[in-house]
Amino acid sequence: MQAPFVVGDCIEVEIEKMAFGPAALARYQGFVVFVPFAAAGDRLKVRVSILKSRHAEAEIVEILKDSSERTAPLCPVYGQCGGCDWQHLSYQAQIRWKQKIVEDMLNRITKDPFVMAPLVPSAQPFHYRNRVQLKAHHKSVGFFGRHSHDIVSIESCPLMEAPLNQVLQMTHAKLQVEPQPELTRFQLQLLRNGKVANSVDPHSPEGPGFSQIHREQNTQLIETALRWLTESSAQAAWTQGYDLYAGAGNFTFPFVQAFPKASFLAIESHPRSVAEAQAQLRSLALGPRRLEFICSPVEVALRRLAFVPKGVAFVDPPRVGCEASVIEALAHSDLSRIFYLSCDPPSLVRDLQRLQDAQPGKWQILRAQCFDLFPQTHHVETLVEIARR
Repeated sequence: MQAPFVVGDCIEVEIEKMAFGPAALARYQGFVVFVPFAAAGDRLKVRVSILKSRHAEAEIVEILKDSSERTAPLCPVYGQCGGCDWQHLSYQAQIRWKQKIVEDMLNRITKDPFVMAPLVPSAQPFHYRNRVQLKAHHKSVGFFGRHSHDIVSIESCPLMEAPLNQVLQMTHAKLQVEPQPELTRFQLQLLRNGKVANSVDPHSPEGPGFSQIHREQNTQLIETALRWLTESSAQAAWTQGYDLYAGAGNFTFPFVQAFPKASFLAIESHPRSVAEAQAQLRSLALGPRRLEFICSPVEVALRRLAFVPKGVAFVDPPRVGCEASVIEALAHSDLSRIFYLSCDPPSLVRDLQRLQDAQPGKWQILRAQCFDLFPQTHHVETLVEIARR
């Protein structure tokens, strides 16, 4: 279909629905138009900024009619900063759209009925982040701006926990006296003891490993995963568990404590995370028969590892999802259950489709549940249980 406009044209559109990502979806004479910072039900005047073969992207010029789902953003630099993208939506609208978007995506890849449990909302939609990556240059500290590498300078962020904001304020004040000549990236992380760790170059092997950014919702995730594993063990007894992309053992150690008769193997590629896990393993006096931690990329470890029949695997990959070889190994295994935790619905459905395509008819999605670990953004965490038929 040929677009009925060109780049630079101003058109009027009505937003049909939220799409996965920072934009909402409208149609103009049947042609799809994605509009950032829009809400379902908005009537807008927009300017076309990007034109592709099947869709266009446009920026809001004027809000002609407000959606009932709109709300006033708390952050004074919302829209300039490249962080939040759903702060203009009421929290009830955010959780409703996240649930619908994930459910619709899962329904597109399976004909089998499955249980879509209600999304677990955050009790704290603001000031929940316990870890954040910031940039500093000259007298500015903050986040990169939207579609740029220019720093949007801030003295506080409504998503960060109070101790992180205190460090941010001190950093901002220090830069006014001692400007930073080179662009510096650093990470602030609130530790369990209440102190704030400040790490330069957080992507280095010596830097801190991955951790969930929302403490209360992380607890909900762990409790749900434990309940699902317990229910699966009642249906099909298992004695061997695998935790792939295990981090420092956020899920591994609760699993080991909850299933004293089972053995677990955890695989993680980040040396610092594995070192933290090994230290905890020693403090708990857990021998290798109960838990073994391997420092290796998951795809490399699985080349020499055979899954024990009727075991269970918990898979928590980064945003890009699993490597194709990992999905192949899982698909051809004799595991009884696979529990897949994803922070990115597109990579989740891609991997689930690959799992089904690799062994047609073998695997079935039983249930899924979303958890809002990232309020004020389009991101959402999803736990899926997959079973052998």
